[in-house]
Amino acid sequence: MSEIRHMANCTNNNRRLARFYQLILGMQEVWNEEQNSPYAFYVTDGYFNLNCLQIHQTIAEVKRDVGINHFGFKVDSSADIAKRLGELDPPIKFAARP
Repeated sequence: MSEIRHMANCTNNNRRLARFYQLILGMQEVWNEEQNSPYAFYVTDGYFNLNCLQIHQTIAEVKRDVGINHFGFKVDSSADIAKRLGELDPPIKFAARP
């Protein structure tokens, strides 16, 4: 059975968004590269992890909008999922990751 375990939100103020989830939902900060920095804030309730991504207006990249950027599932077997994806028309392959 698959479960959503991770989500990333893009925001114009990642510190404020992380603080909101801490104050309202009781989530705990689990990682920030450097306090008071532009790096992403990660908060969790011990089961679900939320990544608060800062939108950097000065970085030359594809424009990101405020809102959900991506989400991740925990699955019992990634090989089973890869097999199912390979049976689609057209087939889909997992991207190589380090």
